[in-house]
Amino acid sequence: MNVDMQSRRKVSIIIIVVVFLIGAAVIAFDWQEVRRVMGAANWFLVIVALMFTVISYFSFGSAYVATNRLFQINVSRWKLFEVGYISIALDNILALSGAAGLSIRIVLLRPYGVKTSRIIAASIYQSYFNALVLLVLLLVGLLYLVISGTVHGGASTGALFSAGIMAFFIILASISIFVRKIRSPILGALNRISKFVAHKDIMFSLSTFNNSLSFGWRAIRNRPSAILTILGLIVGYWGFMLVVMWLCFYAFGQTIKPDILITGFTIGITAGNLSMVPGGFGVQEASMAGIYALMGIPLTTAILSVILFRVCYDIIPYIVSWSLYQNLLRQPKQ
Repeated sequence: MNVDMQSRRKVSIIIIVVVFLIGAAVIAFDWQEVRRVMGAANWFLVIVALMFTVISYFSFGSAYVATNRLFQINVSRWKLFEVGYISIALDNILALSGAAGLSIRIVLLRPYGVKTSRIIAASIYQSYFNALVLLVLLLVGLLYLVISGTVHGGASTGALFSAGIMAFFIILASISIFVRKIRSPILGALNRISKFVAHKDIMFSLSTFNNSLSFGWRAIRNRPSAILTILGLIVGYWGFMLVVMWLCFYAFGQTIKPDILITGFTIGITAGNLSMVPGGFGVQEASMAGIYALMGIPLTTAILSVILFRVCYDIIPYIVSWSLYQNLLRQPKQ
């Protein structure tokens, strides 16, 4: 599997340009207000936001190290941390249901003798816990919309229905990951589909993957405290990300209540993840700004804040990941 770094850079540059063009087109409708808000901004808080960005990524990288240790992936902790950072930076900027970050993990860890099935299984467990925390935040946000009366009638019903759908899928994912008796028939069905569509039997690979997931579950049962550590780090990852968002608003002189912050943030992140657009660019920003405006935040301030968040939390860390990625490829393998 080859990952063309030059192609990644080109795509990243295109996306960055698109984001700024979208922002420029939107704020052009009220340039005077934009000038007023930006003129009164506290740019020192952007530095503080970047500091919390570092802490958030550190939390995710540490969770990635702990998860891989559960699967007895015996690569050095620092290298695992680098791989975790590079993969999440890539996912945040080119998110395609986590496929981009997973590909990077396989490329970077396979040379160390780590089995692909174990890399995938460890990533699935971490992605599951990551999605679980986001789901809880999303449910809080959707319920707030209903309870606060921000949405009414059909919109209220839709919010509750969406919350129910998300809960259903996380329960289904939990059963599939942790219950082998249910997971095995699902994998068998996937193999039959593969043979019918591609005329290829992938049962051996699926069985190896199934065994890796079961291995992970046994490791969790033997070391339940490790899961508490991983969950705590992932909660920190999302929590510090919310702090970055709050600081982006505060930099433009807008204080925002925690419930409103969580609601707009989680709905925007989810909309971006579910979109077919890489990284949810444009979709995430429009969703966040729209929700925040719906809850009383001035639209211009909301737009500027979510764009600043994208730059601080996604674009800058991704640019930093380029050099780490190249350095990791050049390092001698253990």
